[in-house]
Amino acid sequence: MIEAISEEECTAALLRELRWGREVKKSFEQIRENDAAIDAKKAIGHQAIPGLGKLALVVPAYEWFTIREKYGAECWRDKQFIRDFQRLEPSMAANKV
Repeated sequence: MIEAISEEECTAALLRELRWGREVKKSFEQIRENDAAIDAKKAIGHQAIPGLGKLALVVPAYEWFTIREKYGAECWRDKQFIRDFQRLEPSMAANKV
C-alpha cells in the first residue's frame, strides 16, 4: 500500500536532494582542483616543449569546457586571459605566460 505524503513533505524531500547534489558537485570540483594544483606544482620550471611551449596552466576538463563555453574557444589562446586566470587561480598556474 502506498502512503500519500503531503506537499510540504515532498517539498522538503526535494530540497534535501537538491542540497545534497550541490554538495556532491562542490566536493568533486574541489577534488579536481586539488589534483590540478598538484600537477601544476610538478610542472613548475619545466622546460618548453619544442613546437608547443611551456605548460602555463593545469585546468580540469570540466572547468576548461565550462570556461570555453562561456567565453568562446579562443579564450584559451589569449595571453591576457591566461594571465588573468593565473592571477585568479594561482594554484593551477604552472609557469608564467
